[in-house]
Amino acid sequence: MSKKRKSSDSCNPNSVDTFILELLRSIKAKEVVIFCGAGISRHSGLPIVKDLVPYILKKLDVGQEEAEIILNSNLPFEAFIETLGRSYNPGRIFDIFDLGEPNTNHFLLAKLAKVGYVTTICTTNFDRLIEKAFDSEGLVRGDDYRVYHKEDDLARISWHDSTVHLIKIHGSVEDRNNMAITLGQVASQILSSQRKSVIDHIFRKGVHKHVLILGYRCSDVFDISPQIEAIRENHKKVLLIDHERRHERAVRDLADKKVKNPFQHFRESKWILSDTDTLMKAVWEFCLPEEEYIFPKSAIDKTTWQKCINKWFLETEAKYTEGNKYNITGLIFDKISESQNALKYYDRALSIFREFGHKQGEGHSLGNVGGVHHNLGDYRKAIQYHQQALSITREIGNKQLEGSSLGNLGSDYGSLGDNQKAIYYYEQALDIAREIGDKNGEGRHLGNLGSAYQDLGENQKAINFYEQALSIARHLGDKNGEGRHLGHLGISYRNLGDNQKAINYYEQALSIAKEIGDRRGEGRHLGNLGNVYHGLGNYQEAIQYHQQALSIAKEIGDRRGKGRHLDNLGIAHYSLGDSQKAINYYEQALNIAREIGDRRGEEWRLDHLGIAYSNLDNCQAAIDSHEQALSIAREIGDIQGEGRSLGNLGGAYLNLGDHKKAIDYYKQALIISREINDKWGEGNCLSNLGVCYGDLGDCQKAIMYSEQALGEFRPMLGGSHPYVKRIEEYLSEAKSQLKR
Repeated sequence: MSKKRKSSDSCNPNSVDTFILELLRSIKAKEVVIFCGAGISRHSGLPIVKDLVPYILKKLDVGQEEAEIILNSNLPFEAFIETLGRSYNPGRIFDIFDLGEPNTNHFLLAKLAKVGYVTTICTTNFDRLIEKAFDSEGLVRGDDYRVYHKEDDLARISWHDSTVHLIKIHGSVEDRNNMAITLGQVASQILSSQRKSVIDHIFRKGVHKHVLILGYRCSDVFDISPQIEAIRENHKKVLLIDHERRHERAVRDLADKKVKNPFQHFRESKWILSDTDTLMKAVWEFCLPEEEYIFPKSAIDKTTWQKCINKWFLETEAKYTEGNKYNITGLIFDKISESQNALKYYDRALSIFREFGHKQGEGHSLGNVGGVHHNLGDYRKAIQYHQQALSITREIGNKQLEGSSLGNLGSDYGSLGDNQKAIYYYEQALDIAREIGDKNGEGRHLGNLGSAYQDLGENQKAINFYEQALSIARHLGDKNGEGRHLGHLGISYRNLGDNQKAINYYEQALSIAKEIGDRRGEGRHLGNLGNVYHGLGNYQEAIQYHQQALSIAKEIGDRRGKGRHLDNLGIAHYSLGDSQKAINYYEQALNIAREIGDRRGEEWRLDHLGIAYSNLDNCQAAIDSHEQALSIAREIGDIQGEGRSLGNLGGAYLNLGDHKKAIDYYKQALIISREINDKWGEGNCLSNLGVCYGDLGDCQKAIMYSEQALGEFRPMLGGSHPYVKRIEEYLSEAKSQLKR
């Protein structure tokens, strides 16, 4: 009997060779769009991300351990480069992408385009190597192929014409100003509507069947990946070539890729672990049998790009002193929420700028240090630094920086609950923005004024400012600002009890966030929708929104947002009567606040824990939590938080039946609320004092405080608001008791 012969790998329907053959046939049948990243240019002497970023970090004198933190963060390469460019003219950095000569990969793409097998190529690369290869093949730009790299270009793509479409979705080095704008949008986690439309066409709407992904690591978590993830149906079949794991040589379902994979929902798509050069050689020989294959070789000395970086560093130090490199490193750590490391490098920069008498650098660094302290909830310290920055900007006559410093001070005082002082600074910042014609700044400060009046309970006034800011954002085409102001309008209408109008504004804001790929904004607006449904008593629906928001925060590495959404989930479960589950969420949120040094967040979560413990009749745990929150509020100078914690302590002692202590705490909270003109806080204290005196049988005082509470809440909320109705019912009961 003859032995059974094993089937060869090439006959295996899941073998690499089988899929390559399927791919080759699809290319020849003109069914493939190519999407490529930096990996295709590795033989051209251009650096790939894993070479370029560590080299720059080394030049920045970042230690190995700290460099690993940056390298392992979620910060996309485009956001990293944009951060460098904010500190000094990024031209030298951009010079890197003008280096090199086309390699085998570029020539193959050009030849496939020339014979008509491929008509659409989309790349995240800035370099012009594909264009050079096209030109060398005799393809005429404008006739045989068109390059689309600006927003206006993308809007004019005619997908069905006969020319080849080369789409440079992150811009091109040939237009450095536009490239800088695009990098700024990516760094802000924004994908323009036109770029989103391109992604949608390539991965969903186009007439092609397959998308071949080459040299791309799916690391664009701020813009491209979220848009791909949002495609859940009618998607294309994707073939992702993974060169980094080429030694495994295997074919797997693309959904099995666990890290950096926006294609989890793309059915029938494949993850091909294979050498890219081997694949490209197979494509060449199958599709271009008459053409002699060009073996890959490095086109230029790999150190050439390093010379561009070195030159950039020399120029920055010559202009801004050595302090600039520490300032850049601080900005990078700031962007990934590594606050303590950011402070360390900002402090080094500040020391060097002062040593050299570089006033502008000193002013920038002071503002940066103040910003970190603000994010950490230490608003008093933030004010100290922002005041120093303001003095310097006035000394050197820099109006732009002066306006920023004034705006920062407004934000600091607003976070402390001193909204009158916040308004004082915001108004000055607004005047400067108008004086220098800074429409973006004008819109920002109008929005900030709206927030300050909103916190004061003057929601109609807030709405007026938000509407002005919204008008400017729409005039400028600032979709990010438009979404932000729509969200603020939603909050104001929610405060006024007009929940339907609030939902309408939140949904508009959410729609814009999805349109531009603003994942952080999307999470924020989902959270706001959760809050409004919570206010309507639809707690399960609120939980669904908060869970969606939490998923986004986890996905983009937004730890502050993750803590906020966990906190909101705790509030929703508390309202459902599940205080233990609420405590679980609050504790997770509290841990995050402590990990990232968010003192104000820590204060809020301790107060929420205290309320949940009170509901479980664990009054001592409640008092301990509120006392910790009160201590933090006093430590960081959060006057509004101090009043809130005092009021919560009043509630804890009221639950204990200690009315005397409860009244004492409520009265302390009332004094603070009146000092800072916190109408909402004042109304709450008055209402609670009414309850305390009612329980003690002092109906006269119960009536007095309840009537004063209504005097605060009716103008703010209107007579039909549930909170107003509840106080009215209590007042009516107290009056009935008095008559008896």
